Amino acid sequence: MVFAPLASELRILLIRRKNPPFQDSWALPGGFLEEKETTEYCAVRELQEETGITVKNPQLVGIFSNPERDPRGRVISAAYYALTCMPDEPPRASDDAAEAKWHSVRQLPSIAFDHKQIIINALEKLRDYAIYNPVGITLLPEYFHFSELHALYEAIFEKRIVTRTLKRKLRKYNFIVRATESPTSLKSSSQLFRFDPEQYAFYCRNTFFLDLNEKE
Repeated sequence: MVFAPLASELRILLIRRKNPPFQDSWALPGGFLEEKETTEYCAVRELQEETGITVKNPQLVGIFSNPERDPRGRVISAAYYALTCMPDEPPRASDDAAEAKWHSVRQLPSIAFDHKQIIINALEKLRDYAIYNPVGITLLPEYFHFSELHALYEAIFEKRIVTRTLKRKLRKYNFIVRATESPTSLKSSSQLFRFDPEQYAFYCRNTFFLDLNEKE
């Protein structure tokens, strides 16, 4: 599955199933593993085939093996998630998908199989990742306003975050720096920030902890 932030809201890409079971119902993109595939490769391939969206480095959500989860018989699924920018172009439904559409995680439609539980588990994994790893370098433009980073964190955690609190907590990790120059399309760099790639990579490998539950 793939998530994308839009303003301060997180969206998830769902497909409307073309075939039984649950024909015409919304579901996560996915399909059956081919003989020489890894589960990760299969997840990326099925997403691309059904929606036209390509992602890199998907993260494992878990293995889902309830014997009653699929009316066709015993089906064990490995679920993966990825976080990406909202594409400029709408998704293109194909293969087993009759329609592909972005939905707010706050207002999910009725979903087939046990996919709602898989989404819940994936959101927990994503939020855990954002607590222990910096996020944003692939999701924001090279130069950005802090409000854009703030909106990204609010989208991931689905809650209001005090701006000064987020600034204070991120400042000590020094992977976000004020821009000393700005793109020609922008008049001033005084309110712009950028990521320091080396420091960002350092905290992806080393201790990082963002405690948003800590009181002021």
